[in-house]
Amino acid sequence: YKVTMTVQTKKLYYDKAGKETGVGKAKDLIEIGIFAADAKNKKGMTEKVPLYLKKQWLAPGVHKLEFVVKGKPAKAGIDPYNKLIDRVSDDNVKPVD
Repeated sequence: YKVTMTVQTKKLYYDKAGKETGVGKAKDLIEIGIFAADAKNKKGMTEKVPLYLKKQWLAPGVHKLEFVVKGKPAKAGIDPYNKLIDRVSDDNVKPVD
C-alpha cells in the first residue's frame, strides 16, 4: 500500500509568561508512524500495530511524505507515541483515507 501524508512541523519555545517563540529552521528528529487497525493482545488490551515506524529529520514547515507498507494502513502521523512535548497532541495521528 502506498501512503502519502502531508504534515506540518514547527519547533516552539515558551517563556515564563507563556509567550510562544519560534526557533527558526533547525531540523528535528521526529518519529513517523503508519499503523494497521488496532489489535487486542492476549490480555484483551488494545495495542497499536505498526507497519512503519522510523525517525526522520524534518525542518519546520509543510512536508509531503510517501511510504510503501506491507499491510492495510488505518492511521498515520508524526510523533505517534507523543514523545515530544506538544500542547495539542491529539492531531499527531489521523485516519488514512
